[in-house]
Amino acid sequence: MESGSKQAFTLIELLVVIAIIGILAGIIVVSMGSAQGSANDARRKTDVNQLSKSIMIHKVDHPETPLPIETCTIGGGATPCSSTVLSVLNNASVLRDPDSSKYYYYSSTDGNHYTISTKLSDSNDYCFDSSTGKYGTCIFSGEWVDTGLGFQVMKYEARNVDGKANSTPEGLPWVEISQTEAILECNKIGAHLITNAEWTALARHIAAQPSNWSNGIVGDGVLSRGIRLVI
Repeated sequence: MESGSKQAFTLIELLVVIAIIGILAGIIVVSMGSAQGSANDARRKTDVNQLSKSIMIHKVDHPETPLPIETCTIGGGATPCSSTVLSVLNNASVLRDPDSSKYYYYSSTDGNHYTISTKLSDSNDYCFDSSTGKYGTCIFSGEWVDTGLGFQVMKYEARNVDGKANSTPEGLPWVEISQTEAILECNKIGAHLITNAEWTALARHIAAQPSNWSNGIVGDGVLSRGIRLVI
């Protein structure tokens, strides 16, 4: 006969151990995801710094030459930057966002000031604005729509809210404002007044969506008006 007794885990004890392991694994996965996002954002901010510095160097070397008036994506996207913009960016033009579905953005509406921006892992926009010389979160007020063309537009007509342009459905639109003043107000919130090229690109993009046509086919019938259009 054998002396003593053998001890074994009961089913409940095994389930408890498995549950604890599962919880710990979940915590580790979440922590790793957060760490990866932070690492990617650090790289994005560094790249934005490099891109902006490249443009500054170009402006110093070519003080009489205005910057390309263009809004485009660096590293691909729906509106890739022209060769002129890439030459301004010099070696920094090869920089790519760590997420292949995201891009860096260049924009200049007057050939003098410019912005470089990117979208962080928390979906906030991070910008460098040469008119202020500041890096930081883009100050987009209210609700905005990502056009998928390398720029965002206000979802609603701009309202004057505490002296700042805000995209909100409530209140009266901001009227009696000149183009020059509108440009300045856009710059204050880290944006720019939409350009003719952007309007045209947006209109063509909207017209290319079958659901925006009365018969559900591009070019068949008429474009919807007065209701929500699909971007």
